[in-house]
Amino acid sequence: MDKLLFIRYRRPDNIDAGGEQGTNTNYRVLCHIFGEENILVYYIHESLSKKILFLHAFSIFINFFKGYYYGLSQKKVDSITALAMPFSYVFIDRSIFGIISKALKDKHYTGKIITFFHNVESVYFKAKIGKSKPWCPIVVNCVTKNDQQACDYSDIIIALNERDKQEIENRYHRSPDILSPVVFQDKYNNSHPDFEKMTRNIPVCLFLGTYFPMNVHGILWFVREVLPEVNIKLQIVGKGMKAILPMVTNLPNIEVYSDVANLKPYIENADFMLLPIFEGSGMKVKTC
Repeated sequence: MDKLLFIRYRRPDNIDAGGEQGTNTNYRVLCHIFGEENILVYYIHESLSKKILFLHAFSIFINFFKGYYYGLSQKKVDSITALAMPFSYVFIDRSIFGIISKALKDKHYTGKIITFFHNVESVYFKAKIGKSKPWCPIVVNCVTKNDQQACDYSDIIIALNERDKQEIENRYHRSPDILSPVVFQDKYNNSHPDFEKMTRNIPVCLFLGTYFPMNVHGILWFVREVLPEVNIKLQIVGKGMKAILPMVTNLPNIEVYSDVANLKPYIENADFMLLPIFEGSGMKVKTC
């Protein structure tokens, strides 16, 4: 039976952001194809304490100039290439690790290299960091190189949607082999009508998203431009969203819930959802 090495960004935690939800889906699909017993998972970014991160901050910064995204190094890439040799497939779950695909080809790896594009990373990081930040060009240059290497050295590349496909073709001159949007197994079951929703006078509007520049930009636009004109209750729910509290504290009809363990009750309670996103790339997992 063929075996697969699955390279992912980090170990999952109790509250996964959208990108990690996509990674988890990829892993489940591959387990269905290969069997979980035939997959080995390699974590680029192990859980590190703030103290360790501080001690390694300089080397992490220098590695950006060398084309190694946060958490990678020459030593780690060498370790991955050596580990990969017996495997029939290597699945690299993020094109920001394109340098691994180059290293595998340089070492004459004979299996298939598959890279999954969660975003067109140059577009994504430029929006995430902001052009005014002095380190933006360093990070964008690093991820752009990795995107290009993923296209140049992967046997198969997978993108999320037609928009990303066209962006990859324009920037890197390669067309994705597969388009595979984020999916979830549908486990929802609610046979009881919500009488509270049927009788309340003010509809509840739900925004889901981590505290993240594109999410913050979108929801604050809605709060400024739309909310004063409508009679609704807005619930903002997401990982780290307590940081948005100072920006909305004195505004009426807004509730913020940060780092909740289960989104289901908030989704069930909402009359409708809101997704104001103006920047970025990939697919907003909250849509799915």
